[in-house]
Amino acid sequence: MAIALWYQGGVVVRDFISFQAAGTILWETPEKLYDLSEQLKVQRNLGLQGDEFVPFAYPPIVAVFFVPSRFLSLESFFVAMLVANLLLLFAVLLLAIRRLHLDTRQAETMLLVASTAFPVYFNLIAGQLGFVSQLFYVLFVSELLKEDSRKSGFWVGALSFKPTLMAIPLGILLWRRDWRNLMRAAVVTIAATAAALPLVGWTGLRQQVTLMHSMGTSPVALRNLPAMQNLRAASHYVGLGDTGWILASALVVLGLALALRRRRWERWSISASLLAAVLIPPHLHAYDLVVLIILPALGFPTSNWHQRFYVALGLLPLVQFVFHRQFPATPLILFVLFWLCVYRSGREAAAPGGPRGNEDPADHSSG
Repeated sequence: MAIALWYQGGVVVRDFISFQAAGTILWETPEKLYDLSEQLKVQRNLGLQGDEFVPFAYPPIVAVFFVPSRFLSLESFFVAMLVANLLLLFAVLLLAIRRLHLDTRQAETMLLVASTAFPVYFNLIAGQLGFVSQLFYVLFVSELLKEDSRKSGFWVGALSFKPTLMAIPLGILLWRRDWRNLMRAAVVTIAATAAALPLVGWTGLRQQVTLMHSMGTSPVALRNLPAMQNLRAASHYVGLGDTGWILASALVVLGLALALRRRRWERWSISASLLAAVLIPPHLHAYDLVVLIILPALGFPTSNWHQRFYVALGLLPLVQFVFHRQFPATPLILFVLFWLCVYRSGREAAAPGGPRGNEDPADHSSG
């Protein structure tokens, strides 16, 4: 996998350099953090070849963590990020096993998927931040499975570093009318934004918003759509464009509403939520799919046959990446799995005694 990733014309090298360039710019000229010409200049100084580069569009608070990288060579920074990501991955998997109360078979299946899935290796080789998203999702899900979810809002707010993965968790809190956790999510998001103001100013924040929008709508973004792993890529592949993506996303939202209609939590409805979170965004790469590694921990079957299916599904984006196959097999399979989760959630809700999960706190509130 590593050889395949490095072979792809420096794709992961461009990903990696963007983080080191962001740390360098934030230290030297923070007001130019989202100036594309400045980003290209610094990335070239760090070793980028050619004119194509990956813009840094994360919030300024993320760039803060990469400031120390300016004192390292690119090779040393690569090793540091590789070690940090490996440690984070191990910590997230251990946290999932403990917080989600996995039995031996579930833990074995999750570890098998984590050791073979292409998105995991993409994160490791490219120095991407998928494991950070995975950490916040594990913490969010474990809070939802508790009888009294008091911290879920904090973890949704923490996902503001990756807005494309924040929409569904935020929508879940809104659907549950969990105003306290919505307030916590808003406080965390606002605090992160306020902390960025002294660094980049209002101009920098406006440039970031413009950059994020362009990454989903610019000609370059549309040219890169075939490499995406979402419904938008599938819709463009069959010629329906953004109209088809919007309609398909609306179907996913409808399905999620059906899964959550009783406002009670069980593992199938949470699985549907995770799948919706990666299907709907306009911009989603293979490395973002690591948030799905915990699906075997949420009720998915763990037989030998199913284990082989999960391994094959985790390797599917690698085939597309190496051979430049544009057929969006992964999002289509995930779309089918989503509706399977919706169906199973409905069966759980209709079963005697209702779903085996947590009731919404609002069901016990006075008034």
